[in-house]
Amino acid sequence: MNIKKTRIIVPLLLSTSLCLSTAGCSADGAFAFLSKESKEEGSPLLPDNSQSSSREGEKTDPEEIVIIEEQQDPVEGTAEKGTEGLSGFHYDQIPEEERKVYEQLYTGISERKSEFYITADSAENVGPALRALLADHPEFFWLTGSASIYGFPGPGIKRITLEFNIDPADIDSQQALIEAEAAGYLGQLYDGMSEYEKVRLAYEYVIRNTDYVMGAQQSQNIQSSMIYHESVCAGYAREFQYLLANAGVFCAYVEGDITDRTSGSMEAHAWNLVMIDGEYTYVDPTWGDPNYTSEEQNDMAPEVTYSYLCLTSDDLARSGYQPTEEYTIPETYSRTWDYYVLNGYYHEYYNYDEIYTMLIDAINNGADSVHMKFSDFDNYSAAKGDLYDGELLSTALQHKMSIEGKGTMSYYPVNEDALYTIDIYW
Repeated sequence: MNIKKTRIIVPLLLSTSLCLSTAGCSADGAFAFLSKESKEEGSPLLPDNSQSSSREGEKTDPEEIVIIEEQQDPVEGTAEKGTEGLSGFHYDQIPEEERKVYEQLYTGISERKSEFYITADSAENVGPALRALLADHPEFFWLTGSASIYGFPGPGIKRITLEFNIDPADIDSQQALIEAEAAGYLGQLYDGMSEYEKVRLAYEYVIRNTDYVMGAQQSQNIQSSMIYHESVCAGYAREFQYLLANAGVFCAYVEGDITDRTSGSMEAHAWNLVMIDGEYTYVDPTWGDPNYTSEEQNDMAPEVTYSYLCLTSDDLARSGYQPTEEYTIPETYSRTWDYYVLNGYYHEYYNYDEIYTMLIDAINNGADSVHMKFSDFDNYSAAKGDLYDGELLSTALQHKMSIEGKGTMSYYPVNEDALYTIDIYW
Protein backbone atom coordinates (compact mmCIF):
# COMPACT_ATOMS: atom_id res chain seq x y z
CA MET A 1 0.00 0.00 0.00
CA ASN A 2 1.37 3.38 -0.94
CA ILE A 3 0.15 6.05 1.45
CA LYS A 4 0.88 9.54 0.33
CA LYS A 5 -0.03 12.80 1.94
CA THR A 6 -0.81 15.38 -0.69
CA ARG A 7 -1.30 19.10 -0.26
CA ILE A 8 -3.51 21.39 -2.30
CA ILE A 9 -3.11 25.15 -2.28
CA VAL A 10 -6.11 27.32 -3.08
CA PRO A 11 -5.97 30.69 -4.82
CA LEU A 12 -4.45 33.81 -3.39
CA LEU A 13 -5.11 36.79 -5.64
CA LEU A 14 -1.71 38.24 -6.34
CA SER A 15 -1.55 41.93 -6.92
CA THR A 16 -1.35 43.80 -10.15
CA SER A 17 1.03 46.73 -10.11
CA LEU A 18 -1.18 48.74 -7.78
CA CYS A 19 -3.04 46.04 -5.81
CA LEU A 20 -2.19 44.14 -2.66
CA SER A 21 -2.90 40.44 -2.36
CA THR A 22 -4.97 38.15 -0.22
CA ALA A 23 -3.71 34.72 0.68
CA GLY A 24 -5.34 31.40 1.41
CA CYS A 25 -4.28 27.78 1.13
CA SER A 26 -5.44 24.26 1.83
CA ALA A 27 -4.50 20.60 1.51
CA ASP A 28 -5.53 17.06 2.18
CA GLY A 29 -4.05 14.28 4.28
CA ALA A 30 -4.49 10.57 4.89
CA PHE A 31 -4.31 7.96 7.59
CA ALA A 32 -4.31 4.20 7.48
CA PHE A 33 -5.29 1.34 9.75
CA LEU A 34 -3.31 -1.75 10.61
CA SER A 35 -5.14 -4.85 11.76
CA LYS A 36 -3.46 -8.15 12.52
CA GLU A 37 -6.82 -9.90 12.15
CA SER A 38 -7.28 -8.65 8.61
CA LYS A 39 -4.05 -10.19 7.34
CA GLU A 40 -4.50 -13.13 4.99
CA GLU A 41 -1.82 -15.62 4.11
CA GLY A 42 0.56 -14.08 1.60
CA SER A 43 -1.10 -10.66 1.66
CA PRO A 44 0.29 -7.41 3.04
CA LEU A 45 -0.71 -6.50 6.57
CA LEU A 46 -1.68 -2.99 5.45
CA PRO A 47 -5.16 -2.76 3.89
CA ASP A 48 -5.85 0.12 1.51
CA ASN A 49 -7.95 1.93 4.07
CA SER A 50 -6.66 5.47 3.75
CA GLN A 51 -8.91 8.50 3.89
CA SER A 52 -8.33 11.97 2.56
CA SER A 53 -10.21 15.19 2.13
CA SER A 54 -9.53 18.68 0.87
CA ARG A 55 -10.97 22.13 1.08
CA GLU A 56 -11.87 24.27 -1.86
CA GLY A 57 -10.30 27.69 -1.81
CA GLU A 58 -12.22 30.91 -1.55
CA LYS A 59 -11.62 33.84 -3.85
CA THR A 60 -11.68 37.37 -2.54
CA ASP A 61 -11.17 40.67 -4.30
CA PRO A 62 -7.64 42.08 -4.05
CA GLU A 63 -7.13 45.27 -2.09
CA GLU A 64 -7.18 48.22 -4.41
CA ILE A 65 -5.23 51.43 -4.81
CA VAL A 66 -7.44 54.08 -6.45
CA ILE A 67 -5.75 57.12 -7.98
CA ILE A 68 -8.02 60.15 -8.33
CA GLU A 69 -6.46 63.01 -10.27
CA GLU A 70 -7.66 66.44 -9.19
CA GLN A 71 -7.39 69.75 -10.96
CA GLN A 72 -5.26 71.32 -8.25
CA ASP A 73 -3.01 70.25 -5.45
CA PRO A 74 -4.69 69.77 -2.05
CA VAL A 75 -2.50 72.57 -0.67
CA GLU A 76 -4.52 72.90 2.50
CA GLY A 77 -2.85 69.78 3.90
CA THR A 78 0.58 69.41 5.48
CA ALA A 79 2.51 66.34 4.44
CA GLU A 80 3.60 63.86 7.08
CA LYS A 81 7.26 63.90 7.95
CA GLY A 82 8.88 60.63 7.00
CA THR A 83 10.02 58.40 9.85
CA GLU A 84 13.81 58.09 9.83
CA GLY A 85 15.91 55.01 10.44
CA LEU A 86 13.48 52.49 8.98
CA SER A 87 14.60 49.21 7.50
CA GLY A 88 12.93 46.01 6.43
CA PHE A 89 13.19 43.21 3.93
CA HIS A 90 10.81 44.91 1.50
CA TYR A 91 11.74 48.50 2.35
CA ASP A 92 15.38 47.81 1.57
CA GLN A 93 14.53 46.64 -1.95
CA ILE A 94 12.20 49.37 -3.21
CA PRO A 95 13.49 52.46 -5.11
CA GLU A 96 14.39 55.63 -3.24
CA GLU A 97 11.26 57.53 -4.35
CA GLU A 98 9.08 54.71 -2.99
CA ARG A 99 11.07 54.59 0.26
CA LYS A 100 10.23 58.25 0.87
CA VAL A 101 6.54 57.45 0.44
CA TYR A 102 6.89 54.37 2.67
CA GLU A 103 8.46 56.55 5.42
CA GLN A 104 5.59 59.06 5.29
CA LEU A 105 2.98 56.32 5.23
CA TYR A 106 4.65 54.76 8.26
CA THR A 107 4.33 58.02 10.18
CA GLY A 108 0.64 58.47 9.41
CA ILE A 109 -0.26 54.82 9.96
CA SER A 110 1.65 54.66 13.25
CA GLU A 111 -0.60 57.48 14.45
CA ARG A 112 -3.60 55.45 13.24
CA LYS A 113 -4.76 58.13 10.83
CA SER A 114 -7.19 57.07 8.13
CA GLU A 115 -6.49 60.20 6.09
CA PHE A 116 -3.36 62.30 5.80
CA TYR A 117 -1.05 64.00 3.30
CA ILE A 118 2.25 62.98 1.76
CA THR A 119 4.55 64.26 -0.93
CA ALA A 120 5.39 61.96 -3.83
CA ASP A 121 6.97 62.14 -7.27
CA SER A 122 3.94 60.28 -8.58
CA ALA A 123 0.76 58.71 -7.23
CA GLU A 124 2.05 55.50 -8.84
CA ASN A 125 4.67 55.29 -6.06
CA VAL A 126 2.04 54.82 -3.38
CA GLY A 127 0.85 51.30 -4.26
CA PRO A 128 4.28 49.60 -4.14
CA ALA A 129 5.24 51.59 -1.02
CA LEU A 130 2.07 50.60 0.86
CA ARG A 131 2.42 46.98 -0.23
CA ALA A 132 6.02 46.87 1.02
CA LEU A 133 5.07 48.59 4.29
CA LEU A 134 2.32 46.11 5.16
CA ALA A 135 4.55 43.17 4.24
CA ASP A 136 7.22 44.46 6.65
CA HIS A 137 4.84 45.43 9.46
CA PRO A 138 2.18 42.89 10.52
CA GLU A 139 1.47 45.09 13.56
CA PHE A 140 -0.60 47.40 11.32
CA PHE A 141 -3.41 44.87 11.48
CA TRP A 142 -6.29 47.37 11.16
CA LEU A 143 -5.56 48.16 7.49
CA THR A 144 -7.14 46.27 4.60
CA GLY A 145 -4.46 47.48 2.20
CA SER A 146 -6.94 49.47 0.11
CA ALA A 147 -6.35 53.19 -0.36
CA SER A 148 -7.44 56.19 -2.40
CA ILE A 149 -4.96 58.83 -3.55
CA TYR A 150 -6.04 62.35 -4.41
CA GLY A 151 -3.83 64.97 -6.01
CA PHE A 152 -2.68 66.86 -9.06
CA PRO A 153 -0.81 64.67 -11.58
CA GLY A 154 2.95 64.59 -11.20
CA PRO A 155 5.16 65.53 -8.23
CA GLY A 156 3.55 67.23 -5.28
CA ILE A 157 1.36 66.79 -2.26
CA LYS A 158 -1.17 63.92 -2.23
CA ARG A 159 -4.05 63.15 0.09
CA ILE A 160 -4.21 59.51 1.21
CA THR A 161 -7.35 57.80 2.47
CA LEU A 162 -6.80 54.35 3.96
CA GLU A 163 -9.46 51.70 4.48
CA PHE A 164 -9.69 50.20 7.99
CA ASN A 165 -11.03 46.70 8.63
CA ILE A 166 -12.32 47.59 12.12
CA ASP A 167 -13.73 50.66 13.84
CA PRO A 168 -10.82 52.92 14.88
CA ALA A 169 -12.25 52.92 18.40
CA ASP A 170 -11.61 49.16 18.59
CA ILE A 171 -7.92 49.24 17.67
CA ASP A 172 -6.70 49.56 21.27
CA SER A 173 -8.76 46.62 22.51
CA GLN A 174 -7.70 44.44 19.59
CA GLN A 175 -4.09 45.45 20.16
CA ALA A 176 -4.38 44.42 23.81
CA LEU A 177 -5.69 40.98 22.82
CA ILE A 178 -2.87 40.54 20.30
CA GLU A 179 -0.25 41.52 22.86
CA ALA A 180 -1.73 39.09 25.37
CA GLU A 181 -1.52 36.29 22.83
CA ALA A 182 2.08 37.22 21.96
CA ALA A 183 2.92 37.17 25.67
CA GLY A 184 2.15 33.46 25.71
CA TYR A 185 5.07 32.99 23.33
CA LEU A 186 7.39 35.66 24.68
CA GLY A 187 6.92 34.37 28.22
CA GLN A 188 8.56 31.09 27.19
CA LEU A 189 11.78 32.77 26.06
CA TYR A 190 14.74 32.73 28.41
CA ASP A 191 18.20 34.24 28.65
CA GLY A 192 20.64 32.43 26.44
CA MET A 193 17.94 30.90 24.26
CA SER A 194 19.30 30.32 20.75
CA GLU A 195 17.78 31.87 17.66
CA TYR A 196 16.92 28.41 16.37
CA GLU A 197 15.03 27.62 19.57
CA LYS A 198 13.10 30.89 19.24
CA VAL A 199 12.19 30.07 15.64
CA ARG A 200 11.12 26.53 16.45
CA LEU A 201 9.05 27.72 19.43
CA ALA A 202 7.31 30.36 17.30
CA TYR A 203 6.57 27.73 14.63
CA GLU A 204 5.03 25.42 17.23
CA TYR A 205 3.15 28.25 18.95
CA VAL A 206 1.46 29.49 15.79
CA ILE A 207 0.47 26.00 14.67
CA ARG A 208 -0.82 24.83 18.04
CA ASN A 209 -2.93 27.93 18.55
CA THR A 210 -4.37 28.33 15.05
CA ASP A 211 -6.89 26.29 13.08
CA TYR A 212 -6.84 26.48 9.30
CA VAL A 213 -10.28 27.77 8.29
CA MET A 214 -11.17 29.07 4.85
CA GLY A 215 -13.37 32.12 5.29
CA ALA A 216 -11.92 32.96 8.70
CA GLN A 217 -12.63 36.53 9.75
CA GLN A 218 -9.74 38.96 9.24
CA SER A 219 -7.85 36.15 7.52
CA GLN A 220 -5.28 38.45 5.89
CA ASN A 221 -3.93 39.90 9.15
CA ILE A 222 -2.89 38.81 12.63
CA GLN A 223 -6.31 39.42 14.18
CA SER A 224 -7.41 36.13 12.61
CA SER A 225 -4.74 33.92 14.16
CA MET A 226 -3.94 35.82 17.34
CA ILE A 227 -7.45 36.74 18.46
CA TYR A 228 -9.86 34.37 16.72
CA HIS A 229 -7.37 31.48 16.33
CA GLU A 230 -8.60 30.72 12.82
CA SER A 231 -6.84 31.78 9.64
CA VAL A 232 -5.31 30.89 6.29
CA CYS A 233 -1.68 31.00 5.21
CA ALA A 234 -1.49 34.81 5.37
CA GLY A 235 -2.46 34.80 9.05
CA TYR A 236 -0.08 31.97 9.93
CA ALA A 237 2.86 33.67 8.20
CA ARG A 238 2.12 37.15 9.56
CA GLU A 239 1.80 35.94 13.15
CA PHE A 240 5.05 34.00 12.82
CA GLN A 241 6.70 37.20 11.56
CA TYR A 242 5.15 39.26 14.37
CA LEU A 243 6.31 36.90 17.13
CA LEU A 244 9.88 36.66 15.86
CA ALA A 245 10.11 40.43 15.41
CA ASN A 246 9.24 40.78 19.09
CA ALA A 247 11.81 38.09 19.94
CA GLY A 248 14.54 39.97 18.05
CA VAL A 249 14.90 37.43 15.22
CA PHE A 250 14.85 38.49 11.57
CA CYS A 251 11.76 37.21 9.77
CA ALA A 252 10.20 38.35 6.49
CA TYR A 253 6.78 37.69 5.01
CA VAL A 254 7.06 36.10 1.56
CA GLU A 255 4.32 35.87 -1.07
CA GLY A 256 4.36 33.87 -4.25
CA ASP A 257 2.85 30.99 -6.18
CA ILE A 258 2.94 27.27 -5.63
CA THR A 259 2.09 24.35 -7.88
CA ASP A 260 -1.20 22.63 -7.17
CA ARG A 261 -0.18 18.98 -7.23
CA THR A 262 -3.64 17.88 -8.31
CA SER A 263 -4.37 20.28 -11.16
CA GLY A 264 -0.82 21.37 -11.95
CA SER A 265 -1.96 25.00 -11.97
CA MET A 266 -0.20 27.76 -10.11
CA GLU A 267 -1.95 28.99 -6.98
CA ALA A 268 -0.88 31.58 -4.44
CA HIS A 269 0.60 31.12 -1.00
CA ALA A 270 2.49 32.91 1.80
CA TRP A 271 5.42 31.70 3.90
CA ASN A 272 8.46 33.14 5.71
CA LEU A 273 12.16 33.82 5.36
CA VAL A 274 14.15 33.80 8.61
CA MET A 275 17.79 34.27 9.55
CA ILE A 276 19.35 32.06 12.21
CA ASP A 277 22.88 32.90 13.33
CA GLY A 278 23.55 34.69 10.05
CA GLU A 279 22.12 31.99 7.76
CA TYR A 280 18.90 32.35 5.78
CA THR A 281 16.32 29.56 5.82
CA TYR A 282 12.64 29.25 4.92
CA VAL A 283 9.70 28.29 7.11
CA ASP A 284 6.09 27.50 6.24
CA PRO A 285 3.98 27.29 9.42
CA THR A 286 0.79 26.65 7.44
CA TRP A 287 2.06 23.45 5.89
CA GLY A 288 3.54 22.47 9.24
CA ASP A 289 -0.01 22.21 10.59
CA PRO A 290 -1.22 18.64 9.89
CA ASN A 291 -4.80 19.51 10.75
CA TYR A 292 -5.31 22.07 8.01
CA THR A 293 -5.89 19.15 5.67
CA SER A 294 -9.50 18.55 6.64
CA GLU A 295 -12.53 20.07 8.33
CA GLU A 296 -12.47 17.04 10.66
CA GLN A 297 -9.24 16.63 12.59
CA ASN A 298 -7.81 13.16 12.97
CA ASP A 299 -7.13 12.21 16.58
CA MET A 300 -3.89 10.47 15.58
CA ALA A 301 -2.46 13.46 13.78
CA PRO A 302 0.33 15.23 15.66
CA GLU A 303 -0.13 18.83 16.71
CA VAL A 304 2.90 19.88 14.67
CA THR A 305 4.94 18.38 11.86
CA TYR A 306 8.46 19.64 11.16
CA SER A 307 9.01 19.01 7.45
CA TYR A 308 8.44 22.72 6.75
CA LEU A 309 10.69 24.10 9.47
CA CYS A 310 13.95 25.45 7.99
CA LEU A 311 13.87 24.71 4.26
CA THR A 312 16.50 25.31 1.60
CA SER A 313 15.96 26.91 -1.79
CA ASP A 314 16.14 23.43 -3.32
CA ASP A 315 13.38 22.28 -0.98
CA LEU A 316 11.19 25.17 -2.09
CA ALA A 317 11.86 24.51 -5.77
CA ARG A 318 11.03 20.80 -5.52
CA SER A 319 7.85 21.60 -3.59
CA GLY A 320 6.71 24.04 -6.27
CA TYR A 321 7.20 27.32 -4.40
CA GLN A 322 7.76 30.32 -6.69
CA PRO A 323 8.33 33.59 -4.81
CA THR A 324 7.01 36.79 -6.37
CA GLU A 325 9.48 38.42 -8.75
CA GLU A 326 8.78 41.84 -7.25
CA TYR A 327 11.48 41.25 -4.64
CA THR A 328 14.78 39.40 -4.60
CA ILE A 329 14.59 36.31 -2.42
CA PRO A 330 17.95 35.00 -1.16
CA GLU A 331 19.06 31.51 -2.09
CA THR A 332 20.13 29.23 0.73
CA TYR A 333 21.39 25.66 0.61
CA SER A 334 22.62 25.07 4.16
CA ARG A 335 20.98 22.30 6.19
CA THR A 336 22.47 23.55 9.44
CA TRP A 337 19.02 24.12 10.95
CA ASP A 338 17.17 21.24 9.30
CA TYR A 339 15.01 19.64 12.02
CA TYR A 340 15.84 16.11 10.84
CA VAL A 341 19.56 16.78 10.70
CA LEU A 342 19.60 18.36 14.15
CA ASN A 343 17.70 15.46 15.70
CA GLY A 344 19.59 12.61 14.06
CA TYR A 345 16.76 11.64 11.71
CA TYR A 346 18.68 12.33 8.48
CA HIS A 347 19.91 9.40 6.35
CA GLU A 348 22.33 9.87 3.49
CA TYR A 349 21.44 6.39 2.21
CA TYR A 350 18.57 4.01 2.80
CA ASN A 351 19.44 0.80 4.60
CA TYR A 352 16.70 -1.71 5.43
CA ASP A 353 18.34 -3.04 8.59
CA GLU A 354 19.11 0.44 9.87
CA ILE A 355 15.49 1.59 9.48
CA TYR A 356 14.15 -1.64 10.95
CA THR A 357 16.40 -1.25 13.99
CA MET A 358 15.24 2.35 14.35
CA LEU A 359 11.58 1.24 14.30
CA ILE A 360 12.13 -1.52 16.86
CA ASP A 361 14.16 0.75 19.14
CA ALA A 362 11.42 3.39 19.00
CA ILE A 363 8.78 0.80 19.89
CA ASN A 364 10.84 -0.72 22.70
CA ASN A 365 11.51 2.73 24.14
CA GLY A 366 7.82 3.63 24.14
CA ALA A 367 8.05 6.33 21.45
CA ASP A 368 4.78 7.30 19.78
CA SER A 369 6.35 8.16 16.42
CA VAL A 370 9.34 7.74 14.14
CA HIS A 371 10.91 10.28 11.78
CA MET A 372 13.28 10.05 8.86
CA LYS A 373 14.59 12.15 6.00
CA PHE A 374 16.70 11.03 3.07
CA SER A 375 19.27 12.72 0.91
CA ASP A 376 17.44 12.21 -2.39
CA PHE A 377 14.28 10.85 -3.93
CA ASP A 378 15.70 7.43 -4.83
CA ASN A 379 16.65 6.63 -1.24
CA TYR A 380 13.39 8.09 0.04
CA SER A 381 11.34 6.11 -2.47
CA ALA A 382 13.11 2.87 -1.57
CA ALA A 383 12.39 3.42 2.11
CA LYS A 384 8.75 4.31 1.49
CA GLY A 385 8.27 1.27 -0.71
CA ASP A 386 9.63 -1.13 1.91
CA LEU A 387 7.70 0.56 4.70
CA TYR A 388 4.27 0.59 3.10
CA ASP A 389 4.30 -1.83 0.15
CA GLY A 390 6.71 -4.28 1.73
CA GLU A 391 6.79 -5.78 5.20
CA LEU A 392 9.11 -3.32 6.96
CA LEU A 393 6.48 -1.29 8.83
CA SER A 394 4.01 -4.15 9.26
CA THR A 395 6.68 -6.39 10.80
CA ALA A 396 7.68 -3.66 13.26
CA LEU A 397 4.09 -2.95 14.21
CA GLN A 398 3.36 -6.64 14.70
CA HIS A 399 6.15 -6.52 17.27
CA LYS A 400 4.46 -3.54 18.91
CA MET A 401 1.10 -5.35 18.97
CA SER A 402 2.66 -8.45 20.46
CA ILE A 403 4.28 -6.64 23.38
CA GLU A 404 1.11 -4.62 24.00
CA GLY A 405 -1.22 -7.59 23.60
CA LYS A 406 -3.27 -5.91 20.87
CA GLY A 407 -4.86 -7.42 17.78
CA THR A 408 -5.47 -4.13 15.96
CA MET A 409 -3.40 -1.01 15.58
CA SER A 410 -3.73 2.19 13.61
CA TYR A 411 -1.10 4.64 12.50
CA TYR A 412 -0.92 8.05 10.82
CA PRO A 413 1.69 8.58 8.10
CA VAL A 414 2.93 11.97 6.87
CA ASN A 415 5.05 11.55 3.73
CA GLU A 416 6.47 14.51 1.82
CA ASP A 417 7.71 13.32 -1.58
CA ALA A 418 9.32 16.65 -2.47
CA LEU A 419 11.16 16.92 0.85
CA TYR A 420 12.06 13.21 1.22
CA THR A 421 10.58 13.05 4.74
CA ILE A 422 8.60 10.22 6.36
CA ASP A 423 6.90 10.67 9.74
CA ILE A 424 4.79 7.87 11.20
CA TYR A 425 2.63 8.25 14.31
CA TRP A 426 0.95 5.33 16.12
